[in-house]
Amino acid sequence: MTYRDNVTQGSCALGYDKRIVRTWTAIDGSGNKGSCVQTITVSIGDLNDVLAPSNYDGVPGNKAMLACDAKIDRNKDVTPHEVAPDTCIDGYLLDSVY
Repeated sequence: MTYRDNVTQGSCALGYDKRIVRTWTAIDGSGNKGSCVQTITVSIGDLNDVLAPSNYDGVPGNKAMLACDAKIDRNKDVTPHEVAPDTCIDGYLLDSVY
């Protein structure tokens, strides 16, 4: 049994990361051959499903989560990289914090 993949890159606009069309081929001992096609769609992750660890620096007793707000430059113009404004930049989904 073997397979061959044809991979197509997705995007935020398409709603998936990539699509794989996999063609499976099976040959038995008598030379009989059969094949089928499987389509695999790799979804774009949802940032709401990501959980920050309660202790990110390895120091016991420190329960503060990583605060990234101070790192954001809200004056930076990212519009040349936007696919869908306020949603996707260079293929990455933005979260509501940005």
